[in-house]
Amino acid sequence: MRKFESYIVGYYGMQNTGDDALLAATILGAKRHFGHNKILVSSNETTVQFDESVVVSTLKSEPMFPGQNRLIHYMNALRSEQVIFGGGSVLHSARDLDLKRHLIALTANKKGFALGVGIEDFKTAEDELACMRFLNACTVVATRDAQSFEIAKKLAPNANIVEAFDLAPMLASVSSFNENICRRGVCINLCPLFINAMGSRDYLSEDKLISAIATAIQMVWEETKEPITLMSFNGHQHQSDEILLQRVYDLVSNTVPVKRIAYSQNPLKTLQQIKRFKIVMGMRLHFNVFAYLTGTPCISLNYHPKSEAWCKQIGKSERFQMNAFYCNTNSLIDATLSILRGEEKRTDTLPISTAVAKANSNWELSL
Repeated sequence: MRKFESYIVGYYGMQNTGDDALLAATILGAKRHFGHNKILVSSNETTVQFDESVVVSTLKSEPMFPGQNRLIHYMNALRSEQVIFGGGSVLHSARDLDLKRHLIALTANKKGFALGVGIEDFKTAEDELACMRFLNACTVVATRDAQSFEIAKKLAPNANIVEAFDLAPMLASVSSFNENICRRGVCINLCPLFINAMGSRDYLSEDKLISAIATAIQMVWEETKEPITLMSFNGHQHQSDEILLQRVYDLVSNTVPVKRIAYSQNPLKTLQQIKRFKIVMGMRLHFNVFAYLTGTPCISLNYHPKSEAWCKQIGKSERFQMNAFYCNTNSLIDATLSILRGEEKRTDTLPISTAVAKANSNWELSL
């Protein structure tokens, strides 16, 4: 028996609340469903830990030699019985996919589980071919949405691929959100409008979105005097939500009192913060997932197919979905005020208990 029962690999330690939540859910799933107590996690920075049974292996931000991080991964896999790739859009780069496939081969049981993962269109034929090889190498691939399932099944029809759900709803069983609380205010999350995996941004659409949000804040504050909060779900220097949120703050802070909530490494703390608002509007996928889990009415500012897929899965009303690239200010204001006035109570239809069950199905289908 090797030292670790599971080696968990993903985009962890990148100062992104969504990835932090996926890691927390993956650790929970490995413990609860696989019965594993000796877990190794790969992380780029200090990451979430719940107890001493989770060991963190930190990759080097500045490797001493080419391939050092790859070597760390290989050594970790050799010390583990199996590898779990937990959540996120992690299946797109040939270089990364080939590494993941190598990790599976190096584990004692030659098992790899890709759970709650999303798959998008590929940039090159090489990337697509690498994904096909990876899918066929996995013991189980559980996709988080129907589109990802269709792409995966078409690419590797003989692989063990199932359609499941995002992993994050598993966190609803860790913390209680059912107690009566006094909700106040509006919380807003924005992120850069990236238009491709290379980091290119649509600056013109960002300008329009910031203007629409600032106008909505002004109008909502003038009518309701509800407190306004700007929340960051990403603290990364180059991808930080603060890039856009600071611009919104500069536009409205002279006339509207605005609070700020910075990125936190603890996703459970962030969940507790979100449940205290009357309504939220946001771009980050897991900001919207957190709102759903806490029963907080949410306007989803969709900027990516994964956001649209999530809205479809939970039955979100079209009134509470906006295209972040073409955000209509009046629609945004009307939707927000309809919640604050008590005209509408919910923005989606899927029971939270169903979402939790679907999230757990990633693991149940793997047993």
